[in-house]
Amino acid sequence: MPQFLVSGTVVAAVLYLTLAPKPLPDNDINWFKHTDKIVHAVMMAGVYLAVALDYIKHRRQPCGLPPAALGCILAAVIVLGGSIELLQGAMDMGRGCDLYDFIADSAGACSGYLISMRYSGRMASWLYG
Repeated sequence: MPQFLVSGTVVAAVLYLTLAPKPLPDNDINWFKHTDKIVHAVMMAGVYLAVALDYIKHRRQPCGLPPAALGCILAAVIVLGGSIELLQGAMDMGRGCDLYDFIADSAGACSGYLISMRYSGRMASWLYG
């Protein structure tokens, strides 16, 4: 598998879902209030975990990732979430720059960070068996 294919695919999907004017067809599902915040958090946790997994694979880290690498990934994913919000505000496509979406993005990135802190060694052993 090419290097960083998983994280590139996940980032591309998140960019499409967050920056396209109507990425999904209309549906008749009655979502609860603030469902979009949960979706933002899950997307950014997914981005974090995909990047961490690809980094473990690329760097051949059999013991998982060092805390400095996990922190750098966290910062990058938070910047990505903020950049997406700023782009949504600048693109004038019916979406807006929302502070609460950015907070949800950051919470999702932090969740991915905590999961990686706990399980990056297991992720590495899964990759390298």
